[in-house]
Amino acid sequence: MSEQVKLSPSSLAGALECPRCLVVARRDGIESENFMPWVGNFAAWEEKHFVGLNIADEVPGAPPWTVQSKGTKTIRSAPLPLAGLRDEYVLAGRYDLLATDDAGNTYIIDCKTASMSEDKADRYRMQLSAYARIFEDPHPEDEREPIKISGIGLLIHHPQGFMRAHESERENFQHQIHMKSYYLPVDRDDVALLEQAHAIASVLESDGYPELSPDCADCQREAFGSRLGRVSP
Repeated sequence: MSEQVKLSPSSLAGALECPRCLVVARRDGIESENFMPWVGNFAAWEEKHFVGLNIADEVPGAPPWTVQSKGTKTIRSAPLPLAGLRDEYVLAGRYDLLATDDAGNTYIIDCKTASMSEDKADRYRMQLSAYARIFEDPHPEDEREPIKISGIGLLIHHPQGFMRAHESERENFQHQIHMKSYYLPVDRDDVALLEQAHAIASVLESDGYPELSPDCADCQREAFGSRLGRVSP
């Protein structure tokens, strides 16, 4: 029987770095423990701060878009047009910020805390392209109207230092983190998005489990456990 498989926009680009971990996560519910709680907290504060603001007033060089909302729940795309597969695949995730310009055009902004020396456009192109597709081609059961996305981009914050808070604020806050921010436009690539989704789906529907990867830390821990007599998938 066909199932609906949800592909997370934030996991698409790196999903095939280890096919075995991809399959183990889907079939056995075992995922890597790489969550950093403070990053999640900071992202929530950041998104809340920007709602209602014009990002050009907040970040030098950013476009004059006003943030209308932040994502509060998971939303889905319509089933992806992937040929030759058993299951139904949709994109499903929570966007960061939705903004508009004076002409009424809509844009998706993703927030990142990262070094400013890295080129983030290629790294997050697929994630943002996926969110754009979710808005433009919503799942019919979600009862959302399609929204044309005119552009996508990253709002990047790079921590610059940790210092004591101003004397007037020390009763509530003893220290603060200084951030340097910039906006990075990203070009969509819908063709690469569908190609990657099809490649991921093909791995998920393959028989058995892919081989342990020598370059994957989780696979190496699994291999070590097997040597100790633990059962592997």
